[in-house]
Amino acid sequence: MGNRHLTPPWITPARGAPNRAMQIIYRRRVSAGYTPTDTDAIAYLSALATADGATPGAIVQQAVDTYFQGLKSNSLWTLVNQIYLFCGPITLAGALTPAKGSSPTNNGFGSGDYSQKLGLPGNGTSKYLNINTPSNTINSTSHHFSVTCSGGMETSGDHIAVGSFNGSASGSLLALDIYAPGNGRLFRSGTYNSGQFPLLSTGLGTSGYVCGSRTASNAAFIDYNGATASNTTSLSPSFIAGSLYLYALNNNGTAGAFSAMSLQIFTRGAGLTTAQSATLRSLNNSYIAAISAI
Repeated sequence: MGNRHLTPPWITPARGAPNRAMQIIYRRRVSAGYTPTDTDAIAYLSALATADGATPGAIVQQAVDTYFQGLKSNSLWTLVNQIYLFCGPITLAGALTPAKGSSPTNNGFGSGDYSQKLGLPGNGTSKYLNINTPSNTINSTSHHFSVTCSGGMETSGDHIAVGSFNGSASGSLLALDIYAPGNGRLFRSGTYNSGQFPLLSTGLGTSGYVCGSRTASNAAFIDYNGATASNTTSLSPSFIAGSLYLYALNNNGTAGAFSAMSLQIFTRGAGLTTAQSATLRSLNNSYIAAISAI
């Protein structure tokens, strides 16, 4: 087994404060050609080693370390509560290990579905993730959801990725970023009838970055690869208690409206400004570009 599952001793609570000598020893034995410096990145890489059954390679270690440092240096780390890096890990188990926040519950995905470079594709009919985040725990006036896709985005379907809904035409809906047929995409975040965010009809394709964000009760925007649409709304949405799904709509606990998209990165957290969304897009794209060199 070697040192593949070695836990960094300086982040083990029982060991107390970080021990520089132990940190150096761990890096020399496990870093596989790269020395990560961010402690949260190191902890995540250690969790990946356990999930994957092998130490992440130097390319993955550097990509993760750089990504975490970029989030922190741009004041985004505290605004992002949940991060899934679906590309980079070696196995499906690694892909489902959260970089930050709660772990997802897997429904239907098998090891054969996963691609280290391209991420995790839904099949449009039966595979989805419960991200174990009740929608009514999310700040209704300041939140964002973003996805970066490697292909398979439904440009003529009805969903890109969705959240939870209570089944009523006037009920509360928390849509993970895009809800509408055809090439027009809406970010909805409130009641089904009046919770519409801006329509974005340009810059669409089968892959790329999409972020929907509310920064206040009267401000919202959607960003697709840098094309943005904003609006002013007085809507302060009320959310239902259902947990959010990825690749499917949680309709009173039943998965529906599946998406065939292939996700590489997902983030959720506080509302981002358009400038912060652009920075997150750049960091995501840089991470994916680094992983593509594997």
